[in-house]
Amino acid sequence: MLRVVWLGGAQMSAWGCLLYSFPMLAEALLAEYGWSRFEVYAAGSVAMAVAAVSAYPVGRWIDLGYGRAVMCLGGLLGAGVLCGLSQVEAVWQLYALYVLMGMALAASLYEPLFACVTFCFGVEQARYIIPRLTLWAGFASLVFMPYTQLLIDTFGWRMAMPVLGLTYVLIAPGIYCWLLKPPEKLPEVRKPASQTVDGVLRLSVFWYLVVAFVGYGLIQAGLNFHLFAILLEKQLGVATAIWLVAMLGPVQVAGRIWLMLLLRSRAATGAAVMLTLFQPLVLLAMYLSSALVPLWVVIIVFYGLLGGSLIIVKGIVIIDYFPDQPYGRVNALLTAPYNLAQAVAPLVGAALWLLGSSYDSYLWLLFGVSLLIPLSFYLARRGHERGNSEAERVV
Repeated sequence: MLRVVWLGGAQMSAWGCLLYSFPMLAEALLAEYGWSRFEVYAAGSVAMAVAAVSAYPVGRWIDLGYGRAVMCLGGLLGAGVLCGLSQVEAVWQLYALYVLMGMALAASLYEPLFACVTFCFGVEQARYIIPRLTLWAGFASLVFMPYTQLLIDTFGWRMAMPVLGLTYVLIAPGIYCWLLKPPEKLPEVRKPASQTVDGVLRLSVFWYLVVAFVGYGLIQAGLNFHLFAILLEKQLGVATAIWLVAMLGPVQVAGRIWLMLLLRSRAATGAAVMLTLFQPLVLLAMYLSSALVPLWVVIIVFYGLLGGSLIIVKGIVIIDYFPDQPYGRVNALLTAPYNLAQAVAPLVGAALWLLGSSYDSYLWLLFGVSLLIPLSFYLARRGHERGNSEAERVV
């Protein structure tokens, strides 16, 4: 349990410092330099695109036993980028730093840590640890969004970024170095017989999951980067917008606790289908809502429950559906298109805002995407059950 607390704290700092700081940094850059929203938010897309390209080599290095080094170096790189952001004076400098940030994200967030946990502690321990890690990291927005805004308000954004980098480097790399020790004996999922990782690309179940998680990535990244600005556009005050976004963490934790109970009966994807049926309603409510705070509290609660639950499904479904494959590389194959979707989402949101000077068309686009997610999860589950039935008949 203690290692879950420490690793969860490291993930909380990673999400809070490296990712959730971006919307507030973006607003500060817009105010100081007068750059377009498209130019600034394109930096987030650059980072996620680089993270997507980096996912497979990172997964392979973790499968080869270098997970501790990967995550320690990712932590140091992320802290260095945060410090470097204090010197940004041109858009190209922002993009250059967010290329490096993409590498740091690929080596720092849930996906590499889930792969390290599976490698270091084995499949059964991973099934126990992964959901509980997300509980602690779920508080990232609650802790680090107000913390980041406080730093910016107190010291200005140029000083706030190095302080954020120092915060991160003092937490994460040391924890990873201490706890992510390679096992003396390789777990079953890592045996040489399972090196046909590319075989998953021929499975329809894999591609249904890709569609589901690409849709999830489009919505999550789009709203992670733009929700703060959407709330401001709906005429909510800055302080109200911050605490509404910060609510996401605790709500996500509640969703993860609920899903953890279902995991005992291996019902992860079934729960995902049920939850994602509510996603279109959430996006429709975002489009129709005004500055009524109680209504936004309800919207944030449902949105947080969805996002918090599906990140666990993403970590567990590989163990359930592809038990004979090396986790790190299968995770990378699933994560690469997911990260590409996350790269595209902020850019598309900024572009649509430029065209209409509002987020209305963007919310309609995400609404359309949300309709595909439950269908894809349902087809993946049916395909997996059909495959298991055919295997049993052969035996």
